[in-house]
Amino acid sequence: MTNTPPRIAVLVACFNRAAITLPNIAALEAALEAAACTFDIHLLDDASPDRTGERVKAAHPRINVVVSEGDLFWNRGMQRIFEEARRHGPYDGYLLYNDDVAVDPAAVARAVALWSELNRDGPATLIGATRADAEPRTTYSGYRLTSRHRVLSLARVVPGDEPRRCDTFNANFVLVPAATMEDLDGTDPFYWHSFGDIDLGLSIRRRGERLFVAPGWIGRCDDRAVGVPSRHGLLRRLRQGLTGREDPRQNVYLIWKHRSHAPGAALAIVGLLAKRLWVLVSNAPHVMPGGPDAKPG
Repeated sequence: MTNTPPRIAVLVACFNRAAITLPNIAALEAALEAAACTFDIHLLDDASPDRTGERVKAAHPRINVVVSEGDLFWNRGMQRIFEEARRHGPYDGYLLYNDDVAVDPAAVARAVALWSELNRDGPATLIGATRADAEPRTTYSGYRLTSRHRVLSLARVVPGDEPRRCDTFNANFVLVPAATMEDLDGTDPFYWHSFGDIDLGLSIRRRGERLFVAPGWIGRCDDRAVGVPSRHGLLRRLRQGLTGREDPRQNVYLIWKHRSHAPGAALAIVGLLAKRLWVLVSNAPHVMPGGPDAKPG
């Protein structure tokens, strides 16, 4: 990467929370204007009843807003807006941003400068970790793989005073080199909602590229857990827990796609499906693992 300020495409997928999206987009836009970069914001509104996209466009005419049909959820929404943004390039990088992150302007400026510096030595992806609103606790970040054979065995990386290496990430605030994102054709559209960002991070790692968690927190973003509905009869619980945006076939696909050891991957898949079935049959409370599952569609 040259010493000229990078041109960055910001990718956002939102749904029906204009009261959160509007101030956070305004804060991000102001932060990037003060950073050493040029940028375009591309926002996908997945047919929000509260007309989030229209309201964003009215307040920020520069933002490229695309309104979809309402069936994309987070991951396919991000893929759709990546395809749209790519036509407006060329860019030096893509910023994957989740609209419930209230950014710290100084942290954004530092992250852009650090990402530019890291990419002078070869392609590098930089993850901005977030903290909870009410306490100094990391909510979303990068992850390290803790097992060679278990793809979903992940440990969250807490940001420190220096960049810290990681293997994948939650895509709440992630700067990816344009060549990397375009070679991978964005996020894998197999996933509806969950795991698209974890998959993308693992795919970047598989290319032999570096991933870092930036020092400090990029901003505030509370974590939320999504449970499988449990107040219905067995057949309905099975139908809801084994289909839709949390379809376990997405877990299976992720494990098999990034396997390093086929027998180990097969055992992990059997264990995962057995656990999911037990939760549904026993009507026990269940929380889906990982950061991407907590994001609204």
